[in-house]
Amino acid sequence: MRRHHLQQKIIGALVHPIAVITIAGCILAFTMIFIIPKFEQMFKEMELGDLPAMTKLLLLMANTMVNYWYILIFLPVLACVGLKFIVKTPPTSLLLPLAVLLLAAEGVCGEPSGGRGDGANRAETAGGAARPAAAANTLPWPAPDAKVMEKMKAELREQFPATFQIIPVGPWVVATDLDKESAPRFTDYTITRYAAAIQRQLFTKTPRSEPVKVLLFADKTSYEAWNQKLYGEKPHTPFGYYSRQRKAMVMNIGTGGGTLLHEMVHAMAEADYPDIAAWLNEGVGSLFEASNSTRSGKVIGVTNWRLTGLQDDLAKSKAPKFKDLLAMGDMDFYGDRSSSNYAAARYLMQYLQEQGKLEAFYTRIRDKKDADALTTLRGVFDDKLTVEQIEEACYAWVKTLRLSPR
Repeated sequence: MRRHHLQQKIIGALVHPIAVITIAGCILAFTMIFIIPKFEQMFKEMELGDLPAMTKLLLLMANTMVNYWYILIFLPVLACVGLKFIVKTPPTSLLLPLAVLLLAAEGVCGEPSGGRGDGANRAETAGGAARPAAAANTLPWPAPDAKVMEKMKAELREQFPATFQIIPVGPWVVATDLDKESAPRFTDYTITRYAAAIQRQLFTKTPRSEPVKVLLFADKTSYEAWNQKLYGEKPHTPFGYYSRQRKAMVMNIGTGGGTLLHEMVHAMAEADYPDIAAWLNEGVGSLFEASNSTRSGKVIGVTNWRLTGLQDDLAKSKAPKFKDLLAMGDMDFYGDRSSSNYAAARYLMQYLQEQGKLEAFYTRIRDKKDADALTTLRGVFDDKLTVEQIEEACYAWVKTLRLSPR
């Protein structure tokens, strides 16, 4: 009788936490299956580049639950089995696990949530998420001319109020009205990590050394107002641009770092391959405007918003032919079908990247190893395929791509 009474007390004590855990589990499952995937789509469209480790983990968990939702059906069964085990187990054998649960609830068995146990080995990002502390980095750009750099910094200090930060990173002289917590997201990651990696892996002949102004404005209002004040005109794009004549990038950085990386590719290509064709320049720039970093530190392009337009063109049999795209002059590339040309060039670059041939393709064209780009395209596939066959394989691959994996 006494044993039965103790069992009933234990079961009664567990009913409330089990109910709370069940309700919380249902809310968590709903959030992970229906809400988080929408954030993943939004992140890709915003082209934020590499996300914090915890965000990646959350997206991975959400995708796992979306793809393997049927496992959740068995959880209530497991809960029933567990409760049955509790009922049939002698009360004294439950004392230790119950004690552990109680201690954990009081924070005795481990550090409370939000503690600083590993704070010494972590670095805080602008978004508030923790990343592993960055390793020492050697920039791939030669030291720019000191006098030119000092003159450029002096010009920027004169042009902008004291609230602006002036941050030199290699040949890039950043001027920004971002706060001190937000600026490192772009100086320490977009420039020092991503642009530096692209310089190493692709633009290997002549690294950029000539200084460039990188004007990062916090939002649309600041971007448009300062563009009007500095250059007397409204910007032609809401995202940002690079002006070779002014040696300046003017960015609405509030839209994300994708366009900044795209324009930095243009500036690095300008030094490495001065007469680069627009289709190649924009193809490579567009490739890296949405990118991730591998464990080895290599930067790779990932699917982005240009995919939808190219897939629509393919469905209507209007996608550019490679024999036309790779022979296209700059005026034609930026002409009436510029959106289609951008998308086709971008996904040709990503296809070559997937095949492990992007670096060889760019290098052979830059070094003029072949008569023309079409010959180079066949050459990187060991002359085993015609241009038409490469185009067919590339576009078939494009049709399988999705912006947000499910």
